[in-house]
This record gives sequence, C-alpha cells and structure tokens, in this order.
Amino acid sequence: MKYFFSILTLLFLISCSSGSSSNTTSTAPTACACAKNAMKAGTSDFNQSIQTACEEYAATLTQEERVERAMKALECIK
Repeated sequence: MKYFFSILTLLFLISCSSGSSSNTTSTAPTACACAKNAMKAGTSDFNQSIQTACEEYAATLTQEERVERAMKALECIK
C-alpha cells in the first residue's frame, strides 16, 4: 500500500504543473514537506496551504527539475 502511495505522490509531483512560470521570491517548500503533506490527503492532518505552496513552486520548475524533485520526495516517504 505504501508503494502505491509513493507512486501516486511521484505522479502527482511530476504532473501538478505542465509548464514553467516565473520564479517567486517566497521560500520553496521542500520536496519532503510536499510529499509528506500529500500522503495526508483526505485526513485532518492535510495542510492545504502547504499543498498550494508546493503546486505554485512546481509551476516554476522545468520538467527535469520536477522529475528530480519527485525522486527526492520518494526518498522521503520510503
């Protein structure tokens, strides 16, 4: 089951944004913070503001950067 959620999180992180946009000046959430929060989706521990920050940050990344970030996220939830 944990493997299923890991794959789901990886796909989510890669696909949550299809293009690049301008960088923001706010601090980017870590890949681990995004992955751990995504694993809490559907529970009372899920934090929508973290999710929004993760999505906004992912929108600033290139496809290669999103894949690299997704791989880092998978390492956090193993």
